[in-house]
Amino acid sequence: MSPFDCAWLVVKAPLDLDSVQRLGDDYFWAMTERANMLRSLLEEDYKTTTHGIMGDIPYQDWVKLIEELSSLEHIIGMARHHGSIYRANHYDKKGNKFPMITYGLGGGGAEVAAYVGGGQGPIKEIGRGHGAQIGDRWFYGDYLPNRVGSLSVTAAGHGDRGSILEGIITERMGLSENPFDARIRAEHNPEEYTDHELDEIEANYETASDMLYEYSEGSMLDVKPSYQRKGIATAMRDFLSELNDNYLPDDLEVDLRPDPNQSFDAQRMWAANQNDPNYRDRLHEIWWRGLRERMGDQQ
Repeated sequence: MSPFDCAWLVVKAPLDLDSVQRLGDDYFWAMTERANMLRSLLEEDYKTTTHGIMGDIPYQDWVKLIEELSSLEHIIGMARHHGSIYRANHYDKKGNKFPMITYGLGGGGAEVAAYVGGGQGPIKEIGRGHGAQIGDRWFYGDYLPNRVGSLSVTAAGHGDRGSILEGIITERMGLSENPFDARIRAEHNPEEYTDHELDEIEANYETASDMLYEYSEGSMLDVKPSYQRKGIATAMRDFLSELNDNYLPDDLEVDLRPDPNQSFDAQRMWAANQNDPNYRDRLHEIWWRGLRERMGDQQ
């Protein structure tokens, strides 16, 4: 039995660890050459008619070429703006393939997308329907992108963690009043407090502000309803965990701490990952336990 088979049977995590790879310069050079060829072909066909889709290339072929060019330019653009891009495959219990792609945003942030896959190469698997400009017109494929899941981890300094996290910190500090609210009131009405009380309020505020950094900036996870319960959400986080452990330098590590603002489904997923239904009592201590670590628990 392969490690992948063991993963499904033991920890229900379908990321194929052997499929993780960095898309290197040769890959993007080949995609750029292909994109340039397609654009030249489509532009030449565009010149044959004012409508742009009634030239020598049949309409259905035109649509397929537009979709391929759109896919190529989407990935090339991500590489240009975000540097290294990684891909991996994940499979559900029935063996259906869901290719994933990710890139880092810096400051602990990252974006991951999962797509419906098949037996095609990575160019065809990733991204469709983004549109392409031929001449002075924009054209779009007939089909929506076949993306089925996405995970966005917020870069440091861009989160909006709100009152839930403030409540967690207030309870953790053993205070009866939110230290952030207390400081605002003290600033507006300082005459109502003694100097000692003002010093204590300021000290609590500074401590609470420092504690904010012990928690995640947040994340957004979305899996289309018809593709839920196929391990996609788990696989996307496992993908990032694998990159943190074996591919990324420390300064590009992705923040995989739990989001304080979690939905009920997210809480269930994290409780299973931590093997602890009360994990939210220690949000400031834990990170996502990757596939290799969870498989190690069973040995």
